Amino acid sequence: MSDLNGKTVLVTGAATGIGEATARLFHARGAQVVLFDRNVDMAHEVARSLGEGAAAIGGDVRSLQDNHAAVAMAESEFGKLDILVLNAGVFDGFLPLEATDERLFDEVISVNVKGYFMGCKAALPALRKTKGSVVMVASTAGFHSQQGGLVYTAAKHAIVGLIREFAFEASADGIRVNGVAPGGTPTELRNAVPVGQEYGDDRSLFENPDVMGFIKMTTPLGKAGSPEEVARAIAFMAVDATHTTGHVLRVDGGYEVRGVPMG
Repeated sequence: MSDLNGKTVLVTGAATGIGEATARLFHARGAQVVLFDRNVDMAHEVARSLGEGAAAIGGDVRSLQDNHAAVAMAESEFGKLDILVLNAGVFDGFLPLEATDERLFDEVISVNVKGYFMGCKAALPALRKTKGSVVMVASTAGFHSQQGGLVYTAAKHAIVGLIREFAFEASADGIRVNGVAPGGTPTELRNAVPVGQEYGDDRSLFENPDVMGFIKMTTPLGKAGSPEEVARAIAFMAVDATHTTGHVLRVDGGYEVRGVPMG
């Protein structure tokens, strides 16, 4: 794989999980990294652990102003922006349509879709200068049912569409836009509702043994993925897949090979 010396990378949702693993991998390979997360204390903690060449900023991915601030940090601290990794997201607790109200719908769509849109919009001028690349973290829920509830599944389908259309538009500027679609990958992914609400609690999805059992049962490789495995796929799409755009790479342990979700 190519080294990343001299590259500047902005990662959203970078304080934990896939985002943190991605920031650590890119930094280890020589990149300068900006970690953007709503939990600014945790983002700064990760940045401090990385040392020189890492910076953190807090903010809401749904805010164009906050996204502009993150891009501005990349350019002011490190001179440019080469790679944008859009990863921040929330879950819907596997809720069906009848149990999903407008509040939950708005929260999941605004973070998981609007957040990616705002990131692309804010970063586009900077990426034009470098002919950079974008990698969005989608999901097997962008292709199959039963990988989330109704609104999460709809959001991840929307991200796949965003990847494909933005890839077409950005190609005129020499910018590549791709995605990765993890299968079951234990992270700190949280439900979009606070503790004590009727939807359940705010624990990580992967603390549920039924969820982990389902992942192992439906994955041909017989295990969940890891954030580090997804991070390596993100790095490949960002740097090495130089003649690829508009593609979503599945990092799902062979789930796609199975073809049919469990009933």
